[in-house]
Order: sequence, then C-alpha cells, then structure tokens
Amino acid sequence: MLRGRFGLVVLCLGAAGALLARGGWQDPPGGWDYMYEAGAGQDAYHFNEDGVSEELLDASWLGGRETYFWDGTAPGDYDTSDPAGSAPGGAEIMTYAGQGEGGGSASVLSLEVAGDTTVETGNPFDFAWETPANEGIYFYRGTYPTPDATATASVNKGMTLIARWRLKPDPGDVSTPGGRNWRGQGFIDDGKGMISVVDQDDINASLSITDEGKLVLMDQYELPLAGSPTSFITTWLAVAQIGHHLYRVEVYLNGSSTPAFAQDVEEPPVGDETGTQPDDYIAFGLPVAGTPGAMELDYIGYKVGFLRPGDDILPPQRLACRLDQTVDPVELTIEWEIPEGQVYDSVEVLREGEVVATLEGTALTYTTTDLIRGSWYYSVRGVVGGKASFAPMCTVNYCLSVATDVVVDYTHNPPAAYVTWELPEEALQNIEISRDGELLAALPATAVEYWDESLTPDDGEVRYEITFVPVEGHPCPSTHTRRVVMVGPDKPYLDPPGGWDYVYNPDDHVPATNPMDQYVSEKGVEGALDGTWIRSDQTDYWDGSAPGDTTPPDAEEVRAPGGVEILERAGEGLNGQTIKTLSIEDAGDPRDDGYAEPSNRKIYFAHVLEESQEEYKAGRLSAGVTIYVRFRLTPDPKDVENPPNGEPSRSSNRGQIMVCYYDGDPQSPDGEEMSKSWAMSLNDDVLDLTDGGDIYGLNPGQWVSVWVTLEDADDSGYWHNHLFLNGSTVPVRPDWRSQLDSWEETIFPDQTIPFTAICMGLLSTDEDGAIEIDFIKVKYGEYFPQSAAAPAGPADLLCKTQDLTVILSWTNRGTYDEIEVREGDTVRLTLPGDSTEALLENQGDGRHTYTVVGRVGMLYSETADCTVTIGTPQGILFYRGEVNQDGSVNIADAIALLGYLFGGARKPDCMDAVDCNDDGTV
Repeated sequence: MLRGRFGLVVLCLGAAGALLARGGWQDPPGGWDYMYEAGAGQDAYHFNEDGVSEELLDASWLGGRETYFWDGTAPGDYDTSDPAGSAPGGAEIMTYAGQGEGGGSASVLSLEVAGDTTVETGNPFDFAWETPANEGIYFYRGTYPTPDATATASVNKGMTLIARWRLKPDPGDVSTPGGRNWRGQGFIDDGKGMISVVDQDDINASLSITDEGKLVLMDQYELPLAGSPTSFITTWLAVAQIGHHLYRVEVYLNGSSTPAFAQDVEEPPVGDETGTQPDDYIAFGLPVAGTPGAMELDYIGYKVGFLRPGDDILPPQRLACRLDQTVDPVELTIEWEIPEGQVYDSVEVLREGEVVATLEGTALTYTTTDLIRGSWYYSVRGVVGGKASFAPMCTVNYCLSVATDVVVDYTHNPPAAYVTWELPEEALQNIEISRDGELLAALPATAVEYWDESLTPDDGEVRYEITFVPVEGHPCPSTHTRRVVMVGPDKPYLDPPGGWDYVYNPDDHVPATNPMDQYVSEKGVEGALDGTWIRSDQTDYWDGSAPGDTTPPDAEEVRAPGGVEILERAGEGLNGQTIKTLSIEDAGDPRDDGYAEPSNRKIYFAHVLEESQEEYKAGRLSAGVTIYVRFRLTPDPKDVENPPNGEPSRSSNRGQIMVCYYDGDPQSPDGEEMSKSWAMSLNDDVLDLTDGGDIYGLNPGQWVSVWVTLEDADDSGYWHNHLFLNGSTVPVRPDWRSQLDSWEETIFPDQTIPFTAICMGLLSTDEDGAIEIDFIKVKYGEYFPQSAAAPAGPADLLCKTQDLTVILSWTNRGTYDEIEVREGDTVRLTLPGDSTEALLENQGDGRHTYTVVGRVGMLYSETADCTVTIGTPQGILFYRGEVNQDGSVNIADAIALLGYLFGGARKPDCMDAVDCNDDGTV
C-alpha cells in the first residue's frame, strides 16, 4: 500500500487592506501576514526520516524533528497485518455542515494520535507498526513577515496568533476517557502545546485542551473555557518581550475584547522543536509522541507585532539595536521599520519604559551616546492622535568583557575550586558568584577571587557565573567561567561481560621472557612493546633508548634524550599495590642540539584490533568500541625540565590516546573515504578531547582513569560518547556528540587501517612532554562501567533486645540494591536497599554478633557489626557491673575489674557481668 497522499497545494494569504471578521474580531490593519485554511487539498504529505519533512499541508509547513511521525494515512485506515503498512491515527481534511463561523460548513484538518503504535505491549491494537506510525503529529511554520521573506520575525519584537480549533468529538482510532467523549493530548512540562507561537530558547507561548476539558496556557495557567471542549474555540494570542526575561502575554477567546489572560510572565517555558532553523515559528498538532489525542483545526494565522483585538495602530517592526564600542564615546543606534500603510504622527523612544526621545513620525533610526553602563532595554512606539501603539523592545548590554579563570586546587584543605576574575571599569554595588545558577555568595565590590570549599566530586562538572551589580541600572549578563570537575579518588572498574578484546598492561613485563618495551627499528610493522604494536610510519622517531640513558650527539652509539621504558611504581596501583608502567618521554626536538634521526621525538604507536564480528556500516563499526585507560602526565620525568609538562601537538585532534578506524575503500586513501579518529590528551589540568568536549579540573601529575564508549549506530558521522572518570559510574560527558576527524592514518606505509586501532604516544615536534600509562584495555561494543570498589557501608548500627527479639537500626551511606543482615556466615535477612532497620525474632539465649552489609551489583559494601546478649547464659543470674559476685555493685567491683585487667588477678566467673554497658567487650 502506498503510504502518503499528496493533494493540491494552495497558499492562502490574507489580502492587504482586507478587513475580514474571524472569530468575531476585526482583522488587524492590512490583514493577517499568513493564514492556513484547512480546505480541500491542504493536506500535502511528506516524511523524511533523516531530517525535517518539508512542503507539508499547503507546502509551507515543516514536520517536527521529534514529534512528526505522520505516515500519510487518515484515521481508520490502519492495517493490522503489515508492520510497514498504515498505522492507526493520521490526518485528513473533513467537512462539517453547520460548524463553520456564521453557520456555514467548516472544512477542518483532523488529527489523531492513537498512542505508541510502535510497540505491542500496552497498545490497544495488540500490534506494532514501524515508524512512521502516527505516534506523534506536529507541524510548524516560520513566522515570515512577507511571503518572499527569508528571515523570520521574532516573538521578542511581538507576535499575534489566531486559531480556530477543538478536541475532536468522535475520534475513530483514539479511545476516549471514561464518561467523556473527548481526548486531549496537548501539553508537556516544557510548555509545548496544541497551538503555539515560539521563539526558541526564549518562549513557547502555547495553548492546550486537556482530558479534563480545561484550557491551559503554557502548562501553567488555567483559562476559562465555556462550553464543551469539543465545540470550536477561537483564540487570539498576543506575545511580546517587555523586559529582561519578561514577556507580555494576552489571550482573548471567541470574539471577546476582554482578555481571558493578560499578565507579564517571567521566565516562561522555552521551545526547541527543531534544534535548528527557523528559530521563530507557529505550530500546532499533537506534540507528545506516543500519547493518545485527537483535535481538529479550522484555521491558524499570524501577524507580526503585538496586537490586541481592535487595535488600529500597527507597532514598529524589525527593531534592531546596535552598540558600537569602537568609537569614543560609545554609540547606540536603534533602527526600525514602519509597517506598510501605517502613518505615525510621531515616534517615541523609551528606555526602561521612560520616554528619552520624541521623533518625527517618519523617523526610522535613533542614535545616542547618553549611555549608562549595564544592561538596559529600549523600546520604540508609534503615536497617532495621541494614542500609542505597542512598543517592541530590544536589550542593550553596555558591558565590558572581563577575563575569568577557575582551577581546582587539590593542595587546598579541603580541595576547592579557586575562581578569579578581573574587575570591570565601572562603579559596582557588589559582586555575586553562582554555581550552575545557584547563588553562592554576595561579595564586596572590590573582590577578585572566591574559594568554593563546598564543591565535591559528587557535584560533577560545574560552571561559575560572576555577576557585577552596578550602582545603577541592571547588571550585565553574568560572566561565565569554563566548566570544571573535581575528580574523586581513583577507583577501579569491573571488567565488561566476556572480558576485554585486548589489554596492554606493563605489570606483565618480564624482561627475559615477556618484555613489554620491545624495540623494532623498522616502522610500520608489528613487533614493538608487547610485540603487537606498530611504530607510526611517519610520526615515530624512537631510537630504542630509555629516558636518562643519553649520550652526546657525537658518541659512537648515539642515544638521544627521551625514549621509552618500563618503570616500577610502589603503592600507586588502583588498590594501592606496586605496579609497572610504560613511560614515554619527548624532550622536544633533539635535532636542535645536533642529534640526527631517529631522535626520540614524536614517539607514537598503534595496536590494530582483530576484526569485529559486528556489522559494519560503510567501514564504520556501528556497534562501537569501549576503552579503559589509566594514565598521567609523568611527575618526575628524566629528560623533561618542567614536570609535569603536557603540551603535545594537537594537530587534527591527534593526542596521547586515540582510537581510529578506516572508513572507506583501502584503494582510495584520498578524499572522503579515509581514516577517522577520536583522541584524548592530557595537558596541564585538562583532558583535551576531540571536538570540544574538553574536561578541566584534573590534578596534574596524578593518575586519571578514563572509561569511554564510542559508537555511531545511526551512521551519521558523529560518535556518541559517554565518558567516565576515576571509578565513577556517572558520566562526566553523557552522550557527547563528536564529529570525527578525517585523518589519513600514517601507521602503515600505505596509509590505511584495516578496521580499528588504538594509538598512544606523543606527537609533538617542538614541545616536550612525558606520559605514563598504567594500562590500556579495549573491547568492541558499547559497555557502560560498573565500579569494582566496595561501596561505603551502613553506619551508626545500634542493636537492642526485647525478650527474644533483636532490633537493629542504622543509617545508609550509599544507594544499595539490597541489604543483608548476617550472623556469622548465615544470612538472616535480605532487605530492600533503602532499609534502615531490621527485626529478628525468637533469637536464642546467649551472645549474638550481627553484621549489616549493602550490596551493589556484585559488590558488597563495608560492614557494620554489633553484639548483644539474650537471656541468662547457663542459667546464672547476674547483674551488670557486679564483677566480684558479692551481691552488690560498688567500688569493690571496679577494683576487682582493674585487678583482672592489669594486676594479674584471676578471670571473673561471669564475664557478662563484667561487660558493664553490654557492648560485647570488657
């Protein structure tokens, strides 16, 4: 069955000067800039799974990237025999007699979404269709001020939307709520709704009708809705920015000149349907993919500018503010356009709502040098007969850029983030510093630094914002620091299921039988290190020597500075054990001191993995690869003067640890088909990553463990990265998208890589560098890490007895899968992971020691123990503290106890009595 139906394309625009009545209101002066009439032929279909679907409906609409899954069919046309066939729901043009404005017929676009039709479980049809399967249908269109415009008009300058719509009264493929004959579906937490006008990243002004029959604005405000939600409603929505993060929003219903909503909304929900252009658009549909809903649209249109019903003065359009700080004094120029056909008596320019200039009615620009440091909003309005139009606005940030810096100081007690900044040349009231939007402190106007001692590794990656509050005016936008992370203690990870495909671990180094530092003079062949590594054909100049084993350049057997060696490091393993490491040093360019090639510059190796059994896509390993590396900048290099120094050349994003694969035809080494690479490099306190994902805040010279997964399952040319540090199972880089570098790999003479290779070393020529590698582990596929470190265990364990019952209570110092209560080797209870107490009944007489331990995956936490005594052991009646068994508790018992502990006296007959506080010890 052909999926899709293409109809006649008709573009409907409001005629200039026409005063048509829609919804009971007079059309704005000059008519609407655009109007979609859901008439015959206005249902053109297209679906493009690789991007935005275009030329929809009247050929001017787009399909939402995240919410458009129309398969081109109409409700009721579904086929439960073919997953690639027609799915329930869809869109069609319907005509209803007597439902139009004025009592005539209404031609409407009917939409239905039956739920998640791509899964069988929970699907009322008990069948799963392939996408597109009508699981979400949402259309958007750029707000172009004229039919031939290429740039959209912004909500920030004002936008007015009109629409006539309703919930569908009798959906064919959507089950209706119990006791009601409608089904809404229209709003989610970010405010996206059934009818919207949007300026991405600023505001999503939306309206929705819910299952309860309520009209909701921006998922925040409930508006009065007269009649049934299945009766057509006409909405007039006007939106414009009027201040800093402040928007005026007004809603009128069904021809009324009294607003159903008129408020200034601060920090409204934002909209980002496309993730790209157009930035400004109107939209309608059922945007919550997979949730049932049904609606009908009669028409929808917009007019540039903020207009109330009955307004007869169009506001200025295309307002723009330009600040020129290259001239002295600094100059502000404001420009605007007067709508076609509109004549003003005068034009007023306002700053923060106060008139600062009155100009002739034909003025199109205003220039001033009367500026005050800070952030201000300016607006412009037209005046006719003493009546002013709405005033669109723009924000002017008259601010000076200042330098900021942040480092994590691990020598500070406790370790802390140290934030510094320059002071701007302006009078300040104070300085505010925030972390990820949360205010940390208000500082004096002269402050230039701040220590954040509250930062912990659990906070993950953070960014600081410094706000300079001026004596007058609004503060300039906050100045941001770079993002930093405080790394926690270096802890191990468990091996992935099935183990690793390849491991290089210098711990296995035995010089006589299993050397891990083998040298081969020939480049481009296997044989180096453990015998499987290849010295780069063009970028490796190792002469076979080790750092510190240097001779003069005129010696009979020349050994240049730098090189490769295996070191032994006591107590520096992940578990505190002695380890062996691979040390690579590059002392710069020894040729400057008279050394001939090879001169230990640009030392670089690659290990080619065995071919994966997983599916390839155009040479790309679609299943991905997982890498686990522990390395550091060498803190005590022998031939590098300034340890730890890490400044390797990063041309083409080649770094100290790299994964690369060949993407194309080995016979075509040039052009598009070539090797691709992803790299990470240590440089001072930075883990420098391919494509801008750099991580700041490391401790230079200290070991860092990196677990990274890389995959391109959708064959897009972008790797999906998940990067974890130092044993944490929470990624610092969750699903970071990296566009791979095209690089003709020079490991082999013919510049090809058969499948995937792991590379390591230093690629610098002029700069020096020294790195140490504890191990490198690689596995095909995407595997997320599990910690191999024992989690913190329960604490503050208390044990109480009541007859033969023991009551245990504790606090949890971690999140556990489950908690076990043990006695010796016997598990007495297994409890949910969030439990903090346990009850053990019918415990036998005598002394009992209980252990409480948490389990996370396959790892058990540290333990907590307590001991109690139940009943009277061996039938002996005793009193605690009655050591000498003379029938009373007094100073003689203390003397007897001291004599036993320190004076060599005999052991008391009843040790339970000696245990005065019943803590299980004497």
